[in-house]
Order: sequence, then structure tokens, then C-alpha cells
Amino acid sequence: MPHKLAETIQKDIISAQKAGEKEKLETLRLVYSEVKNRQIDLGKDLEDQEVIDLLGKEVKKRKDSIKAFTEGGREELAKKEESEIEIISVYLPEQMGEEEVREAVKKIMAENPDMDFGPLMGKAMGQLKGKADGGLVKQIVQELQK
Repeated sequence: MPHKLAETIQKDIISAQKAGEKEKLETLRLVYSEVKNRQIDLGKDLEDQEVIDLLGKEVKKRKDSIKAFTEGGREELAKKEESEIEIISVYLPEQMGEEEVREAVKKIMAENPDMDFGPLMGKAMGQLKGKADGGLVKQIVQELQK
């Protein structure tokens, strides 16, 4: 069942093209080119989890851009990045809410009471990868470690 997600993105590019959805088309083409570049780098088709990881990085890049554009007073560019995130997020698994992340982190901390921040973050991200925003996990770990 490898590369099903990449195929879905490719089919959606064709659909967006036929429907004349310019922004969706541009965003999906960018994302798909990242997938193809990664496949070339690795010399193999990507598994769905690898595509999800790559999409997560694309969303993170756009969130960073939104912050920079907002601080720079470029709201129209920030809005464009936000709509690209919405387009990409369709292909990502449902993200956990703050309470779910908090409960998961509490459980990890209970199982590893003497663990320092770094290893604890590593363990938390290992379990929550792709399911929760890394920034949120970090914030909750820091909060609960006080």
C-alpha cells in the first residue's frame, strides 16, 4: 500500500486543472514536486507516512511564512499561505486537540518521571508525530515540567 497518497495528490492536480481551480492547482503542484524530488533523492517511491511527514513540513514552512508576513504587514501574502495550508491539510491525518496532547504528554511523563526535557520531547514527538503540532507538544511539555 505504498504511495497511495502521492497518487491521490496527482489525481487531484488533474481535477483542479479541469475545474480551473488555479490556487489549488499551484499549491498541489508545488507539494507534488516536493514529493517527486524526495523520491528522486531516495531512489524509491515514498510510503504514505513519508508523504505525510513531507506535507507536515510544508505546512510548517507556511506557518512560519504567515508569521513573518503578518509581522511585516503583508496580510495578503499571509492569507495566501493560510489558504495553501487549508489545501495541504486535506491530505494530513486529523490533528489532536490541545487536551488530547496534554493527556498523552501526562501519560508519557508518568511512565518516565525522571526524564529531562530533551528526551521527553523526543519520546512525545515519537508517539505524536503527524498527529499533533510540534509547537503545541513543546509548549505542553514545558508547562507540565514546571
